[in-house]
Amino acid sequence: ILQQKFGCKFFKISATKNAGVDELMNYCSIKPKKRRKPISFNLESDRSVQIAERYRYIEEALRYAVKKKTRDGKQSLTEKIDKIVLNKWLAFPVFFAVMFVIFYLSIDSVGKLLASGINDVLTPLFKNAVTKLLARAESPWLTSLAVDGVISGVMSVIGFLPQVMILFGLIAALEASGYMARVAFITDRLLSRIGLGGRSFVAIILGCGCSVPAITSCRVIKDIRERNATIALTPFTPCSAKLAVISFFTARILNGNAMIAVSFYLVSIAAIIVGGLALKLLSRKRNKYGDAFVMELPAYRKPSAANVGRQMWERGKAFLLKAGTVILASSVVLWTLTNFDFRFQLSDVADSMLAQIGKFVSSVFTPLGFDDGGCGWQYTVAAISGVVAKETVITTLEILLPAGIEHTISPLGAYCFVVYNILTIPCIGAISASFAEQGNWKNGVKTMIFQLAVSYAVTLAIYQTGRLVTARPSAAIIAVTLFTLGCAVVLSVRYLVRRKRCNRVCSNCQHNCK
Repeated sequence: ILQQKFGCKFFKISATKNAGVDELMNYCSIKPKKRRKPISFNLESDRSVQIAERYRYIEEALRYAVKKKTRDGKQSLTEKIDKIVLNKWLAFPVFFAVMFVIFYLSIDSVGKLLASGINDVLTPLFKNAVTKLLARAESPWLTSLAVDGVISGVMSVIGFLPQVMILFGLIAALEASGYMARVAFITDRLLSRIGLGGRSFVAIILGCGCSVPAITSCRVIKDIRERNATIALTPFTPCSAKLAVISFFTARILNGNAMIAVSFYLVSIAAIIVGGLALKLLSRKRNKYGDAFVMELPAYRKPSAANVGRQMWERGKAFLLKAGTVILASSVVLWTLTNFDFRFQLSDVADSMLAQIGKFVSSVFTPLGFDDGGCGWQYTVAAISGVVAKETVITTLEILLPAGIEHTISPLGAYCFVVYNILTIPCIGAISASFAEQGNWKNGVKTMIFQLAVSYAVTLAIYQTGRLVTARPSAAIIAVTLFTLGCAVVLSVRYLVRRKRCNRVCSNCQHNCK
């Protein structure tokens, strides 16, 4: 039936089993004897409507060719699941519930148990072995470099390898099952309100792995304004390196609470929305129609253990490679700056080059809560070192605070410290990719200034609000109530104005009243 309708031969293939693929490719390489007249559609000029009509045509053609395993009138398993996960009221709660389970397994339960084995058993074992090995050299500075610099720095990052691998293994399973395509679908309309689209969400999801390929993927976005906005907003997504920072502070100061870990992602989403709105208002170039985003929702499938395991291995290998190169070099540099003064003489940490630099800059970060435990310059230096690689934040704190980060910062300050490192400018690799993809150094500089401004403003708002709630809870409740009432009034007035302008001829109406 399909051959008669479309005028070409059809093949039964299975990509997972590699069945029928060779026959299909051989047929495609043969030049057709005669060219069939293309199917024409009498449609509107809107590209998204044209594509939707084409899919409708294909779906009607498939009804006569596909043998359904279910009885007529009975919904398939995919349709039953989609009635829940694509429901306009349940879609986002289900998404947040799924993410909570993922973070609970990767950070709070299984991942935490495996990470504790590395941090509490392997790291002290390595330190003791190296200390005994270098004892014969009778060189305290060499022992300190190896133990307090290299081992402390590198193992502090490797300790979170199990959590990173579990997290990305679960995300890979979601992608293979077909659920992540649904997430892109439900967020497309939300992102369109802030000048982005479904393709932007794909880049944001890729940012969960690494910001560099996420930024590179933005080149498929045709609208230049949307592309630059996506490049600026994608680094707000917590990548695998930022996940290590989240795990470190959640486990050590924030009681290992999975909900707190999820809240960092909610803050990231909020920053993307607010930042997108700000860029939309500041943009001079307006695109009325935008870049049409059409995607086919695949049927739900059982994830392949081999594919999930391969992605976990690739992520773990990349994590270890960075720990053995960038983090190792950073640990040596940080140890040197921490143990030498500007005259290159051995000195105490308080008189070192790093301490002097940190104390000079720390006042800028005091309003963000970095100094509410008396260790402001250490946390300032750690935040700045994150430009090299976000894992270096942990390495720096392990070197500057050898006794541990406990009691060096309050839970509120620690939360704000993590938020700032999530939203601030990314690592050098991502910055380079941003400059390359935007093709203009001025746009790259503007993007960095925008990211610094958003990270500082959001962190400042969270810290000062948290202090207000702690010091004056009644005033905080009144402020939240007034803000909620104000939002309700604005939304109500906006709705009434739109309804008043509506001419009740919906087919020709240009207002978005729905």
